[in-house]
Amino acid sequence: MTHTSQLYKSKILGSPQLIIDSKSNFKIFTYNNHEEYVNKQIEKWKINIDGKWVSEIDIKFLYENFISKRFDKVNFGICHGAKTGHENKLFSKYTGGDFIGTDLSTSDVSENVIKWDFHDLKDEWINSVDIIYTNALDHTYKPVECLSNWIKCLSPNGVCIIEWTHRHGVAYGATWSDPLAANKEHYWEFIEKAGGKQIEELNCISSGYLCDGIKKYFLIFGK
Repeated sequence: MTHTSQLYKSKILGSPQLIIDSKSNFKIFTYNNHEEYVNKQIEKWKINIDGKWVSEIDIKFLYENFISKRFDKVNFGICHGAKTGHENKLFSKYTGGDFIGTDLSTSDVSENVIKWDFHDLKDEWINSVDIIYTNALDHTYKPVECLSNWIKCLSPNGVCIIEWTHRHGVAYGATWSDPLAANKEHYWEFIEKAGGKQIEELNCISSGYLCDGIKKYFLIFGK
């Protein structure tokens, strides 16, 4: 692991209230309480329910360049922050595994998505998930705690795949709906602090709604 700098956080008062890493300068929007966080995330979900950040190109790329080489068989996977379930459907299509999505809100158009706070740990997931995927780590305000719980869920050969693009970065800022603004090296720092072990970093050029022509990085790690 190459990203080992210690994180020193200082609180900046005002509105929005941010936590700034004094060494690396990632930003986290802070809420009055967890209930406020949940309400804000549901508000954003309703505004952007039809938005699909993931493209089939992305999942096909991951399958051909990593998943098919690592796994003889994928049994179970989770896509956190999956909105209506677009990405878990694509993972099931390419891997043949049983994938579910999680989100803080669901609706009649959600397919195989359960209402769940991705910071929380479900006992039956521990040591049993082959693939955890998200493109929504920017929706946490507790990245290390969140990643630590995901790592606990991984099967012995299991992996987490975290997508990062420049739109997740510090330059885009931390907001009430996307509370974490952090660069790719910060993500690796969070992963290391959570106990994750780096396996690979891949990238591809995506296409489709919202992400046409965007270079996506996939940070892949295990326990």
